Amino acid sequence: KSVHDSKEQHNQHSYIQSKPKNVRREYTEIQNNVQLINLLHACELLKSRLYYKMPSIITAILPPAQTV
Repeated sequence: KSVHDSKEQHNQHSYIQSKPKNVRREYTEIQNNVQLINLLHACELLKSRLYYKMPSIITAILPPAQTV
């Protein structure tokens, strides 16, 4: 991460901290959702890569893909 990114993040953090509590809570919730989505995406990616390499094992241990 560049120095610019860190400064940007710090400014964003300060900006959020200056907001009312309910806005801060909502912001945190959104951040958490974004992290969850990224995590889910990473899991799906990993699953498809593994499936490509060894389909029989994956079919045996994992439930069918969840459609979002």
